Amino acid sequence: MLIPWIVLMLEGLFSKLFLDLIPNNSDMVSMIVIVINSMSLCVGVVFAHREKHDVIYMMLGGFLLRLGLFYWDLKCRNIFLLPASGYDTEKYALWAKNGLLTGHFMRNGVYPGFITFWYSFFRVQRPIAQYINILLAMTAISLVISTMKYLEIDERVARKVIALMCFLPYSAIMHSILLRETLIMFLIVCSVCFFVRYIKDGGLLTLIASMAIAIAASMVHSGAIAVLLGEAVALILYDRQKRTMRVTPKSVALTIAFIVGFMAMYVTLQDVIFDKFDGVESAEDIVNHVSVFIAGGSAYDVGFNIDNGALNLIVNSPIRMLYFIASPLPWDWRGVSDIVAFFFSTLFFLYTFFRAFVEIRKLPKGEERSLIIIFTVIALCGALIFAWGVSNAGTAMRHREKFTMVFMLLLALCNDGKIRRRQSLPVRRKIGNDYES
Repeated sequence: MLIPWIVLMLEGLFSKLFLDLIPNNSDMVSMIVIVINSMSLCVGVVFAHREKHDVIYMMLGGFLLRLGLFYWDLKCRNIFLLPASGYDTEKYALWAKNGLLTGHFMRNGVYPGFITFWYSFFRVQRPIAQYINILLAMTAISLVISTMKYLEIDERVARKVIALMCFLPYSAIMHSILLRETLIMFLIVCSVCFFVRYIKDGGLLTLIASMAIAIAASMVHSGAIAVLLGEAVALILYDRQKRTMRVTPKSVALTIAFIVGFMAMYVTLQDVIFDKFDGVESAEDIVNHVSVFIAGGSAYDVGFNIDNGALNLIVNSPIRMLYFIASPLPWDWRGVSDIVAFFFSTLFFLYTFFRAFVEIRKLPKGEERSLIIIFTVIALCGALIFAWGVSNAGTAMRHREKFTMVFMLLLALCNDGKIRRRQSLPVRRKIGNDYES
């Protein structure tokens, strides 16, 4: 998927030569850039998957779906506003424009800065900035496909996962509007794909790349630190020689090293990575912080009222994690949009967790089971952090989209494990009305 990115950079460099002649918000300029780049993306997809026509059709179909939603968000929002589009998307567009003019960004300025980088090539062209999210999403899908191939996932399983990645409605919408979730999702999937390669083949540079990208994702949004935490837990518990999860003397040393590392990160990068945790010094602060964000029609206030902050965290974390993963829950449905969101977003996350816990229990110890545990730990770390940072269904759905591709790989591993587990059972053949092994 390098071809469209190379083409985009060439388009940007060419545009920069004539920057003074290009007007802001020119539909003609945006259309030319996007059409040329779309053609290069289609060529890249066909070239990369020329031996698998069904994958080509799914990826091109998913790309066209995102382009359609992208066009609707820009030109038809007066008819119907897409979920999650509106206040935040326009806020990022304004911040990026102001950043280009002044060189200064407000809080959460990494994503507006990312948009401004592209504006420096094309001037302020909102459609191009939004199209880049689609390009990030298609690249993330390609990374997951290549990782499934690397893990030798069963082709039937891989096809189903590819179809989900391409056509899951809420994900497609999130990839088509001007929100930072797609950039975070892309960085998370890059980190996780590098980490998978480290788990299988080792290599210090691979591990460093994985953790550096996870830190970069955390700079875009503090909650993405969950990926780094999950990878740290995996490194502490995973024994590469035995290809299984277990506690060893090395685990203790690694735990101390990671604690020291996180403390050093907190001191040196507090304003960059941990800005969301500013002012949080105790369990009571976390609980009080949650109450500030209980607002809006989709807000939820759940759990037991416990005065002790630490006990409150312990008891209510599982409840809040459930709400983060499963919102909007049936008893909180407000209308058709919530019902659609539940069946086309929530059920995917719930089913993947269910499959993960089943396969962890049933699969024998080994690399595949360990990978499922690792992905589950990363997903649970994300759920735990966002459980105490989110208090309404709409925001929960947005934030869990950051981890969509992690869940896609987790689902692929689970279903592949199920097939391998069944193939390892004794063959049974029918004789009359009875079976024999």
